[in-house]
Amino acid sequence: MKMLKIEVVAILLWGCAVVAAFAEDEPTPEEQAHIGAQMQKAREFAQLDDYARAAMAINTNAMYSDRIDATWSLTNNPAAHMGALEALLSDPDRDLRLAAIEVIDPVRPDLAWQEAKHLFLEASSLSTNSTPSQVDLVLDAAEFLARIGDGSGFPFLAQQLLQSSSYGNRNYAIVVISSFFYLKELKPYALLVAFIDQNLPRLESPDEEIRRTTSRLLASSASELSWLHAVETIPDFKRWLGDPQAATLHAKFESHLHELEAIQSRLDAGEPDERDSIKQIPGVTPAWKLPTVSSMRD
Repeated sequence: MKMLKIEVVAILLWGCAVVAAFAEDEPTPEEQAHIGAQMQKAREFAQLDDYARAAMAINTNAMYSDRIDATWSLTNNPAAHMGALEALLSDPDRDLRLAAIEVIDPVRPDLAWQEAKHLFLEASSLSTNSTPSQVDLVLDAAEFLARIGDGSGFPFLAQQLLQSSSYGNRNYAIVVISSFFYLKELKPYALLVAFIDQNLPRLESPDEEIRRTTSRLLASSASELSWLHAVETIPDFKRWLGDPQAATLHAKFESHLHELEAIQSRLDAGEPDERDSIKQIPGVTPAWKLPTVSSMRD
């Protein structure tokens, strides 16, 4: 995080470059102008000092994208900007509140936990007929809580995975399960096993779109079980490999089974279970960080 000022502008500039590089045709003059404007905006943002960014973060008349970028940039030195960050905890925009909670967490984990619990309860109570973005916010809050050792968001996660009719909600729920890595006692792997068992018959649906989306979700679930080091599911993988309904996913299931068997072999040889290596204490221990794309690539 010490290099965040550079990272913010680098990410914005990278995004502009990707848009240009992957366009099917040469950018139109209008598109070129838009990309140029975004790159200039990124450069200007990089030149702002932290106090100017703090002022931008709490400026309700500023664009949302500017406010959220400014909030995240305060991770450089959150203790120096607690006034602005605490003001954001009362902001009507819940996404900004969650961002402020994440930024505050390293220096005030007690306050971050208190506010995250409040935000989760508030947002989840309004999510019955909510939009996908509102459900994502609740899942994001559940993810943060899990990373500080509080598994209270798990029932909501299970509900979205097993009961939601939205592909997006189910897909994001699978992603969020990663944050429960150190909450082995909640058995997040059992939820994914239940989801795979529930949806295997859909791979034989006459509807091609149902088959395609189901295949994606089940492949992601299997990958997540491997990521979670869920050696408890080795018998389930073997069972799925013998199920004709799972024939199209045989190669993926087999690959993840081998990964889990390798982990089990290391455990049998006396290596400690990585899921036990960190004990989070809500309100005391700052959230553990999910691996970034760059760290996984390295």
